[in-house]
Amino acid sequence: MSDANALKDQGNKAFAAKRYDEAIDLFTQAIALDPSNHVLYSNRSAAKAGKKQWTEALEDAEQCIKVNPTWSKGYARKGAALHGAQRWEEAISAYEEGLAIEDSAALQKGLKEVKEAAAAAVGNDEGATGITKMFADPNLFGKLAGNPRTAPLLADQSFVNQLKLIQANPTLAGNSFNDPRMIAVLGALMGVDIQGATRPEGSNEMPPGFGSSPFSAQPGPSSPPPKPAAPQPKKEPEPEPEPEPEDEEAKEKKRAKTEADAEKAKGAAAYKAKDFDTAEQAFSKAWEISPTDITYLTNLAATYFEKGEYDKCIETCEKAVDEGRSLRADYKLIAKALGRIGTAYSRKDDLDNAIKYFSKSLTEHRTPDILNKLRDAEKVKGERTKQAYINPELSAKAREEGNAQFKAGDFAESVKSYTESIKRDPNDPRGYNNRAAAYNKLAALPEALKDVETAIKVDPKFVKAYIRKSTILFAMREFTKAMEAIQEAAAADTEKQHTREIEQQMEKVARATYEQQSGESDEQTLERAMRDPEVASIMSDPIMQQILQQAQQNPAALQDHMKNPGVAKKIQKLVAAAMSTLNADPKSIPRASSPFPKTPVTDKMGNEIKTVGYKRFGFDSEVPIAILRSLYLRPHYVATVAGDQEDSQVAQFVSGEFAAYQSKSIFHPQTQSISYTTLSRFPPVKLLPNNEKKRILVTGGAGFVGSHLVDRLMLLGHDVTVLDNFFTGSKTTVSHWVGHPNFEMVRHDVIEPFMIECDQIYHLACPASPPHYQFNAVKTIKTSFMGTLNMLGLAKRTKARFLITSTSEVYGDPEVHPQSEEYWGHVNPIGPRACYDEGKRVAETLTYGFHRQDGVDVRVARIFNTFGPRMNPYDGRVVSNFIIQALKGEDMTVYGDGQQTRSFQYIHDLVDGLISLMNSNETRPVNIGNQDEFTIIKFAEHVRDIVEKIQKEDGTPVKPQNGTDRVKIIHGPMPTDDPQKRRPDITRAKETLQWEPKWTVEMGVEEMVRYYKAKMAEGAI
Repeated sequence: MSDANALKDQGNKAFAAKRYDEAIDLFTQAIALDPSNHVLYSNRSAAKAGKKQWTEALEDAEQCIKVNPTWSKGYARKGAALHGAQRWEEAISAYEEGLAIEDSAALQKGLKEVKEAAAAAVGNDEGATGITKMFADPNLFGKLAGNPRTAPLLADQSFVNQLKLIQANPTLAGNSFNDPRMIAVLGALMGVDIQGATRPEGSNEMPPGFGSSPFSAQPGPSSPPPKPAAPQPKKEPEPEPEPEPEDEEAKEKKRAKTEADAEKAKGAAAYKAKDFDTAEQAFSKAWEISPTDITYLTNLAATYFEKGEYDKCIETCEKAVDEGRSLRADYKLIAKALGRIGTAYSRKDDLDNAIKYFSKSLTEHRTPDILNKLRDAEKVKGERTKQAYINPELSAKAREEGNAQFKAGDFAESVKSYTESIKRDPNDPRGYNNRAAAYNKLAALPEALKDVETAIKVDPKFVKAYIRKSTILFAMREFTKAMEAIQEAAAADTEKQHTREIEQQMEKVARATYEQQSGESDEQTLERAMRDPEVASIMSDPIMQQILQQAQQNPAALQDHMKNPGVAKKIQKLVAAAMSTLNADPKSIPRASSPFPKTPVTDKMGNEIKTVGYKRFGFDSEVPIAILRSLYLRPHYVATVAGDQEDSQVAQFVSGEFAAYQSKSIFHPQTQSISYTTLSRFPPVKLLPNNEKKRILVTGGAGFVGSHLVDRLMLLGHDVTVLDNFFTGSKTTVSHWVGHPNFEMVRHDVIEPFMIECDQIYHLACPASPPHYQFNAVKTIKTSFMGTLNMLGLAKRTKARFLITSTSEVYGDPEVHPQSEEYWGHVNPIGPRACYDEGKRVAETLTYGFHRQDGVDVRVARIFNTFGPRMNPYDGRVVSNFIIQALKGEDMTVYGDGQQTRSFQYIHDLVDGLISLMNSNETRPVNIGNQDEFTIIKFAEHVRDIVEKIQKEDGTPVKPQNGTDRVKIIHGPMPTDDPQKRRPDITRAKETLQWEPKWTVEMGVEEMVRYYKAKMAEGAI
């Protein structure tokens, strides 16, 4: 019997999904098991009616009545079958017989529908005369306007015109019922809801006599009427069948559930009373009575758990999960069962299975309790794994392997071996100390310093770690701290086994300190010392200022103050910094003369530019221009609060609206000043939360564009790794970041694979000036192709967003002006410039290949002519050529007649565009350039005027070498394949990035002139 009921339930589900054949088969199987169940015949009749098998449906309905003549719904099923077979009178009789037994709404509705269908059939027999009369009614539109279903249709004038046409010629009505709106009109005229009452939901059937061609399920309100279809044989609407539940069975289930819940309550009471045997019996009985609620099983499992019978607990919970799936139980209940399995495994100390089932539970439903259990299990497992991995013998072996690799110069591999040694024995300081030595060789000084400090923490008496720490601090030019570290080494070397090594390091540090201080004035010494945060703190202490002033007037007074240990320590710090004889007033810090022009930087609209970057796409990339200018115009310039305009901007950056930056971190000498004088002190870096901080790889980061991008990303607070082979780039462009914990520089050629974890990749690596990329054309192509292939592979592995800097050279010598991103270019694939042009084109092809095939998140920037500080003065680019020639008083060379045009953008605008593109959702190529266009001859004159103006302002005029009053502009031969016009269409950048250049060419050239003047003064040019 229970099997028949299960089959019936499955049949009902199949019927509800309109899988009528499956439903018929399941009901047939159920009937074979229980032929006396009248509901099964009724449901099979409904399924056959769903397939419009009216004769078979009638047979099952009659069998249902035969088995149970007192069940009124059997007559409803018979009436529906006869209705579908269009046996009107018999259908009416069947409904009336059922009503004689029970006056139900379903029978009343069926009787009404069959009578209406019979009446409509009579109208159809007259050749649809009744329909034509309805549409010929003069009050047609009045009836439609008064019907809430059809009134809105009259707002469509095309539909009204269609109705007027039918009203004028009613014989056209039969061809119009492919339009569902006509069905609604017909229903309104007949006074019935044809769509809602007589047409099964989802059916495409027409009312009887109106054709049966299907129409669109969702016609547009103003779409023209479809082509008329030929009328089909008359057919009456058929009733929608539905299975009937068995009332008696429902009552039985309800009764069983009530009884089971009573047992559950009994079990819960016993559970609370710690009577687990009674609770077990009650919960088991509850499930036996009503196996429809898996809480009985989870409660039963809880009793097994409390009794320590964990295997039974697991088995019962697994059964609860299986039963819950079949019963479609709440996912929270299934999650609870899975969580209990995990807890049971945890008690059994089977952490692998515990973690497995906790994870499964969280997949079903996330709760803090299970999440904490998962974390605890993973923590314990991790600790056990770590402890199980410890093996001092294998640690020593790995350390020896690292030593051999270190001696062979393979420092990167030695780091791996030392790391393995540390994992095998984390309590041995030698592993940390040796790895620090390897990091030191790789110039990863922050990591090296961290390792030696860990070694000292593990063993405070490990002398070699102190010596190594001093060596690392020496490399970081932290001479005072290096001396302190070597003094700590001497104190720890109680057995005097490292005396010679310590003395040599002390002598080395002392010599470096002396060389640093030699030739310094007192003011310069004070200025240098104040960059140390600890010294700055001591100097700003009013008590210490008073003590130092007393010491200057009465040196003997210092001995009394030295009796205080705290004061003595501070005095020793100042002595080490060579400051004890100096005036302690911080205001005595000397001011350097500002290298910046007094005229404020203004954009194209005349507005002063105080910051570069944007706030958009939920990303803030703004940085004060004063900070950036300090890095490239004069890295050794000290800016203070009391300074000029540029200095004030820096101070505002430190303590004003940019307070989110690390203005008071260890990278600053004091609150009131920012120093860029040594590599051991850094510009103010923004302090980002970990969830906002990104790991960014910049290939070609030591080049012209790359170094400016690195500056911006570092100031914004991200972790930046520079990858460069220094073919055209220079370490000096980013040397001011060396030693910063957020910065790493790696010498590497991108044509070789590189492994690193990162979130974003800016791929800039490639020679970009003609002399460089033409010097080794094959190498240039390899860099574009293999380098891009390797970096895209890295992006694919790490799921990093990838931005490649392409070039306007992909457009060649364009025939379209200006050039938009849709322009495919006009190129010479075998010319001297082709190694660069075609290399970049194939790099773009690779980029979009990875995007389409592997889903790599890519960005493509097509960069137009860019200029700015740090450009190689001898790389053959027009801006640097003109400025250097003008500054030296040489004739300025224009190639060709000078009528070719170019558009020049300043470096800050380009960096803004790259960062905006990286953080946007734009995956198409984007032109990044300036739309202001100059002829080359006009630009040369422009540069000459600016150079002469600055030389006059600075009082450093240069006499032209040609013996005249002005530098001449001369002409040379036109280079091969030199494009005649080059100007970007930046519409896409404006629309999708909200970016456009702000810097004028004049302001940019002025900064370039000042930059090259400073370099020439240093003898670098």
